[in-house]
Amino acid sequence: RSRKPPTLELETFPIGLASTEGIVRHADDRWPIALLHRRVTTAAKRRPLVLDVAGNAYATAFEDRRFKPVTAEEFRQAALSISILSEPTPIRFADEADLLRQLPPGHGGLIFQDGTQRATFLPQVWQQLRAPNDFLRQLQLKAGLTATHWSTTILAWRYFTKTFARGALKPTAT
Repeated sequence: RSRKPPTLELETFPIGLASTEGIVRHADDRWPIALLHRRVTTAAKRRPLVLDVAGNAYATAFEDRRFKPVTAEEFRQAALSISILSEPTPIRFADEADLLRQLPPGHGGLIFQDGTQRATFLPQVWQQLRAPNDFLRQLQLKAGLTATHWSTTILAWRYFTKTFARGALKPTAT
């Protein structure tokens, strides 16, 4: 039977929030969850959140050049998550040691930038990288820098997320 999709009044959805959509699968006992795809958007797009989530869910599954498109079998076995990102807050720091002191484990996501090199880790990454030093080193590598890179032009922002997962659909703040 054919159903008409619901009408969305886009002006009722928040604008300027960023989202990230993830597709994960159970891998093995050592790594219980393997990230298949993850895409983070920027709030600068200023589009309604519902369009951000829908557009990025599709792009995450089918258009991310780092990964092959998700297959029907992978989709059936995957867990899906959507994280809504808060507005990033700049972190003021004098040097690397000062930045590390301001990164309490498990407390928020981090955006790291030096010039055009930029990367982010969601708060959930603290589950794998529990020490601030490890967290920062891996984020520097993700940004395409060396793990020991430091300069006076580095910028950093902290943000928080509300995450929803397929199944429970109960929001959790991290």
